[in-house]
Amino acid sequence: MGLPESDLDLVERLAGAANEWLASDSWPSGPIHGDLFFDNLLFEGDRLTGILDWAQAHRGLWLYDLAVLVNACKHTATATEVLHGYARVRPFRAAEVRHWDQVRALAAAVLWVARLGRLAEARDPAQRQRLSREKPAAPYANLCRALAVGADGVVLPLRL
Repeated sequence: MGLPESDLDLVERLAGAANEWLASDSWPSGPIHGDLFFDNLLFEGDRLTGILDWAQAHRGLWLYDLAVLVNACKHTATATEVLHGYARVRPFRAAEVRHWDQVRALAAAVLWVARLGRLAEARDPAQRQRLSREKPAAPYANLCRALAVGADGVVLPLRL
């Protein structure tokens, strides 16, 4: 259930790089949700009316919450709308644009490892199967790998 050696190396390199670029710039931060998926958002039509499940809330990078949400988008058009809407409220800083791919990769890696951890903790095979179906780790593993190598068509650049 653990990470293969090559993936473990990728996550470790990503964490090391994140420490470097986080220290190199001043990052907008404050309270974040920490689990900002669409199933935690309430809408009336196109208008956001509420945010649920604040159990993971903490102080962190605002860009991290945005990366989690964009990574969860099933369509590029939706991700683009999210980014443009965010930028209308708070324009992106140069460091955020420069490190967008890395923040998305980091967010994907965190979810990937967390989901693998939940699978490993599940003792009951039926629970393990349900978890792997409902909260799969593979999409985040694939996204993290693709972002880490800069695969075309996966990265949604911040070109606003």
